[in-house]
Amino acid sequence: MSCQDFLLQIATVAVKHPLLSQLKILKSFAIVIALIAAATSAGIVLPRPIWRDDPTPGDVRHRILVLSNPIHSDIAVPVDADILAGFGFLRDGALDLDDPNLRYIIFTTIMPHLLMKPSPDNLR
Repeated sequence: MSCQDFLLQIATVAVKHPLLSQLKILKSFAIVIALIAAATSAGIVLPRPIWRDDPTPGDVRHRILVLSNPIHSDIAVPVDADILAGFGFLRDGALDLDDPNLRYIIFTTIMPHLLMKPSPDNLR
């Protein structure tokens, strides 16, 4: 009996035997579960993005902070040359925008319903 005939005989027995096909299905299922677990673990452990590209000059992003509570909200805009140019009109209000320690321009808002005086019409 040649090696090829022997392998063909084993393959035929494996196809005909129901327990072997069930084991194949279970093995495939276990491999899929292991791959999902490995991908989930890698997603938790590895930092994102793994490779950071240097930002292009036109791709500058700013993180604008919104600080809020039930009474009012503050919006903090980080200061750089472009922001100072855009908000240059604030110099007319006697704000010192040329201070070297200036990091944020903060705008505050008050919820309008808190400015109303209580009256029977407002309480409905």
